[in-house]
Amino acid sequence: MKDPLYIEKKEVWYKQKKFLTIALGIFLISIMVLSAVNLNTDAEEEVTYGGHTFVQTSFGWQTYLDSGQQLFLTTNPEDLASVFVPAVDFSRFSTLQKVYVSVNMYDDVQPAVYDLQRDISLPAQTDIACYEDNDLCANYPLKTCEDASFTVGVIQLQQANETLVQQKGNCLLIQGKDLLMLTDKLILDYYDA
Repeated sequence: MKDPLYIEKKEVWYKQKKFLTIALGIFLISIMVLSAVNLNTDAEEEVTYGGHTFVQTSFGWQTYLDSGQQLFLTTNPEDLASVFVPAVDFSRFSTLQKVYVSVNMYDDVQPAVYDLQRDISLPAQTDIACYEDNDLCANYPLKTCEDASFTVGVIQLQQANETLVQQKGNCLLIQGKDLLMLTDKLILDYYDA
């Protein structure tokens, strides 16, 4: 008797286990490679202001000065073009023994203080103080412009409805509604001078 003929059915190539394993491997490798590559096609935003080209980064608007020093601003430099403040000589603070940055802890001054300390060369002994007594200032000294001397400087940041930037001796009073914008403008003007 004759043996029956068995016809072996072949699986379609794309259903074979070998093909599925290779395809899955290629897929996983491509995901890992693409995640390592920056696929951000958006170009970094650049702004030219006062002879400097600023690039927007996660830290703010960055540029390099002629000395090679990095300068960061939180505010877009184009927005600062309409802000007018008198020139301030920050270099006088770098030679002092101590500088107090005097604030009201209830005001929104942290970003302005951060930009000031990041971009302006202040003495190593720079401390936070309060210009008026309140419960948040219990652990801070009280310092106003009246406490400035030949060796001690005071930078007073104060929120107010009226804008005022005034430097008298070793005291700098910065007051206004948007202290961050005023501080960034002072920093930008100082380095553009």
